Amino acid sequence: MIKEYQTAIVTGASRGVGVYIAKALVKEGMNLILVARNADGLDYVAKEIKAFGGRVIAVPTDLTDRNAIETLVSTAEAEFGAIDVLVNNSALDSTTFFQNESLDGIDQLLYVNLTAPIILTRLVLPGMLQRRRGHIVNIVSLSAKIPFPYDVMYATSKAGLGHFTSSLRSECRGTGVSASAILPGMFTDTGISAQALRDVGITKPKSAPTSPPEMAGQAVVNAIKKDLAEVAIPTPAIMFTRIPQLGTLFLKGTGVTAMLKEIATLRGRSKD
Repeated sequence: MIKEYQTAIVTGASRGVGVYIAKALVKEGMNLILVARNADGLDYVAKEIKAFGGRVIAVPTDLTDRNAIETLVSTAEAEFGAIDVLVNNSALDSTTFFQNESLDGIDQLLYVNLTAPIILTRLVLPGMLQRRRGHIVNIVSLSAKIPFPYDVMYATSKAGLGHFTSSLRSECRGTGVSASAILPGMFTDTGISAQALRDVGITKPKSAPTSPPEMAGQAVVNAIKKDLAEVAIPTPAIMFTRIPQLGTLFLKGTGVTAMLKEIATLRGRSKD
């Protein structure tokens, strides 16, 4: 088991890397509250994960609804008594030209990617501080650290989430509670980038690196066990977060920038 932690909330757990994060935590002996809008997807994942042991419940939740978020936390606490770990993994993507963003879309993306994780953290943090144990893990992105064209709102929301994580970590130092940011790039055949490619019917450039999604689960476990401020996926990618110009050159050189522009162009055409 991770320290003395027993129970974790994982958002975005009905598909993608959220499933791998949930599996990694349940293998550490933790009970899980799985969260997403897709009730059928959550139930499927919950049944799959129960095979590894631990108690698992699925709580379908619309993270754009603050009342639903409050109900989620009260349900989790009623079922398990205390929340030791919160993994904010849910996110919306918006690969498009910024001038094409709808105002409603901007509101929704910022709420799911930034406001909802902040509200969830605010709701579980008092209990963690009272018990002097707990860990907040926010799934951020390498895009939070480097200029990221054609996905401006996603990168902006993740930059905000990253700064929230580091500021909270600083404030909680010495309390027994901590916070970590996971900074992934593209995952192999899953995750937001893979879904965007499927949506428009193109394939990623062979030069664009990807990581196996199992690395997301291991990164979360390592961040909690070692109390790491940041974990990049893959690990060498951390250098791009230190020198943003290198990140820009890397995106161009591997074809990622061109890939994002093509997605944005095709999405723009589909709305015409």
